[in-house]
Amino acid sequence: MDTDYDADMDAPPGNPAQRPADVHAALASLQSRAERRRYLVTHAAADSQTPQDVQRLMQELQVHQIELEMQNEELLLAQAEAQNARAQYVDLYDFAPVGYFTLTDGGLIHQLNLCGSQMLGSVRQRLVGRRFALFVPMETRPEFGQFLARIFTTDRTVSAEMVLLREDGTPFYAQMEGLRVEGAPETASGRPHCRLAVLDTTTRRNATDALAASEARFRRLFAESNDAVVLLQGQAYIDCNNAALRLLGATHKSEIVGRGMAAHAPVVQPDGRTTASLFRESLEEALRTGSRRCTARMRKITGEEIWVEAVLTPIGQEGAHPLIHILWRDVTADREAAAQLRESKARLSLALDASETGVFTWDVTNDQLVWDARSQAIFGHPYSPQPVAAELLMERFHSEDRDR
Repeated sequence: MDTDYDADMDAPPGNPAQRPADVHAALASLQSRAERRRYLVTHAAADSQTPQDVQRLMQELQVHQIELEMQNEELLLAQAEAQNARAQYVDLYDFAPVGYFTLTDGGLIHQLNLCGSQMLGSVRQRLVGRRFALFVPMETRPEFGQFLARIFTTDRTVSAEMVLLREDGTPFYAQMEGLRVEGAPETASGRPHCRLAVLDTTTRRNATDALAASEARFRRLFAESNDAVVLLQGQAYIDCNNAALRLLGATHKSEIVGRGMAAHAPVVQPDGRTTASLFRESLEEALRTGSRRCTARMRKITGEEIWVEAVLTPIGQEGAHPLIHILWRDVTADREAAAQLRESKARLSLALDASETGVFTWDVTNDQLVWDARSQAIFGHPYSPQPVAAELLMERFHSEDRDR
């Protein structure tokens, strides 16, 4: 009797860090120990123990009663904490922004949270017990079956992305992650189950598809454009289109891509500036203001020099250096035509000066006269670069010649 009693007394009191997982089992154990103590005391009294023995047993019973009351308080506290933890779990489970499903090894929905039911477009009562594969398009059900089979044949998390269907047939993109669980506590059977997390990725997928389509359009416009386009990153070209190859007389992209900005230009420009400083200042201005236009003399692969107008536009930051979109346009013919026009004007001016002939232009719409210094001198008018009324010139004609 004493041995049993001492063993009970040596049992460690309840420790919050070592509480049994099952509160009901702990309460049953506590009740069993109390019943055994009661039996020992009544058995000792029946055996006609001495008053001293009975007194000692009563004292020990009182101590044990205090111990049981303390353990009972700890168990009640553990039960409250367990209920609080369960309530938190229910909140986290039910109101999580991810759909959670528990599937049987046959693919039946055993349990799901609120987000999962909203994702499938129905209430939980109607979804429990149905096959999850019913919400998978017919053509991808074999793929889903393989996904589910992989979950039940491995201990690791298995991921897949596929299209699912809502109750009304509306498709949506879903990212799924499944894990096998042996004897899940929320299930009555001991068979393995699948815990499945489902995330609706329709918005992300649509954005990705839109970005891919936009990039495809850009690549098509870049490749098929009649304008010469190069992409610059750092100090080197990283891509070019066919029009850029034609402009420089190149036959392969390797003749441009990977080379520096000034690789196809003379060291010094006709105005005396170095090509490197011109390109560097233009690039800095483009990064500061969003766009920059500059004109420089460049050199074809054959060595022929041409004038090129470049428009530099930053289009994104990739890595440590921004990506610069550069549009090239051959303006050699335009500059030659402008030079010829300036030369023609200079020759005309020399001819007019030599012939002492004045030139004026009459703007009939506004009835204004624009005349050069020689014309104003011929008509005795003080020189002014501003337009004057045509009537002023008419006053210089003889009255008999005005009507003519």
